[in-house]
Amino acid sequence: MTPAPTETTLGEHNDGQLSYHELLQLPLADCELAVLTVCQTNVGPERPLEAGSTLALAFLIAGAHRVVASHGNVSNAATAELIASYFEFIAADLAMTDQLGAAASLHAAKLKIRNDPRWQAPYSWAHFVLLGPSD
Repeated sequence: MTPAPTETTLGEHNDGQLSYHELLQLPLADCELAVLTVCQTNVGPERPLEAGSTLALAFLIAGAHRVVASHGNVSNAATAELIASYFEFIAADLAMTDQLGAAASLHAAKLKIRNDPRWQAPYSWAHFVLLGPSD
């Protein structure tokens, strides 16, 4: 497994922010799943000719096999609940079947938080999608 780059390995050009073009150069071939939990990670900038350029796509181009990303603005509290549940379901799948189960786990996590009165509104869970091969 290839370790993630660190400040030391990024060199003198490290400004503390990971740009789209820097992301494309990361060696992510061993990355089974990247989870992007902030707003609009699967939405391109509004500049002409870049509409299809998203952070999620950059992870896929760099070699990540699957990416969970958002189509819109997300609630911090609801996202924390969703992603915690998501990883619980992934861990259970891995323990039982030795398979990642990324799509089924995301579906199960959405159903779980949707049943909580605090997170029933689609705003709390519907923006997240899985890109890449399904289970």
